[in-house]
Amino acid sequence: MRKICLAAGLAGAAALMGGCTASAPVSLPSTIEVSQRQEEHTVTVECTETVTAVPDIAEIMFTVRTEGTEADACQQENQAALESVLEYLKGQGLEDSSIQTSGYSLNPQYNWTEAEGQVLTGYEMATQITVSGIPMEQTGEILTGAVNAGANSVDYVRYLCSTYDAAYQEALKKAVESAREKAEAMGDAGGFQVLEVASIEEYSEDQSARYTTNYALTAEAAAAGAFSGTAMDVEAGELDIEANIQVTFVIQE
Repeated sequence: MRKICLAAGLAGAAALMGGCTASAPVSLPSTIEVSQRQEEHTVTVECTETVTAVPDIAEIMFTVRTEGTEADACQQENQAALESVLEYLKGQGLEDSSIQTSGYSLNPQYNWTEAEGQVLTGYEMATQITVSGIPMEQTGEILTGAVNAGANSVDYVRYLCSTYDAAYQEALKKAVESAREKAEAMGDAGGFQVLEVASIEEYSEDQSARYTTNYALTAEAAAAGAFSGTAMDVEAGELDIEANIQVTFVIQE
C-alpha cells in the first residue's frame, strides 16, 4: 500500500480554480491512497491416478434372426422365436425393465443371375434384445439358455461395475493427494513452499472405461451350437478406472 500526499498542490489548484469561477469551493482530501496488489505466485501440476474395480454385472445383446420366402411367414417365425427367448429371460428373475427389444429389421434378400439379373429370393428379419443388470454369476447360464430358447446371435457382452462412481471418486481423491506431493517435491527443489489450492480442473472422464466388451461371441458360433449343454464360463477381468486432473497451488518463496 502506498500513500501519496498531494494536499499542498491540490489546495493551490483549488484556489486558482476558485478565482476563475463563482462556484462553491471544492473540498479535497488531505491524502489520496493508491492500492497496489501483487499477483499471487502459483505452480500448476497435472496428475493421473487409477483405481482397479471388479465388474459385478453384465449386459448382453442377443439377435433373433429368421429367413423365409414370404415376408409374413418370416415375421411370424421371428415373433415366435422372440417370444420364446423373452419367456426364458423373464423366468430368470431379471427385472422387466432390464429386458428391452432394442431393434427390428425386415429386409428383402436378392440373388443375381446373368439371365434374370436381380431376383427376389425371400426375406430376413432380425430382432435385437438387450438384457442389462445381469448378476455375474448368472451371465454364463443366461447366455446358454437364451441361445437354446431361440436367439441365434450374441452381438456383445459388456461387463460393468455397479460401484463405478464410488471408485472414480476414490481415484479423484488419490489424484489430488498425488498432485500436492508432486508440487511439494517441486518446491523442495525450487525453493518455495506450497500453500493452499487455488483451483482444480478435472479432465473429461472416459465413459468407455465404465465397462469392458467381449465381441468374441459370434453369430456363427451361436448357430453352430457352441452354447448348448452346460452354462458358459465367463471371465470379466478387471476395470481400470482413471481420474485426470490439473491442480494449481499458491506458493510462497
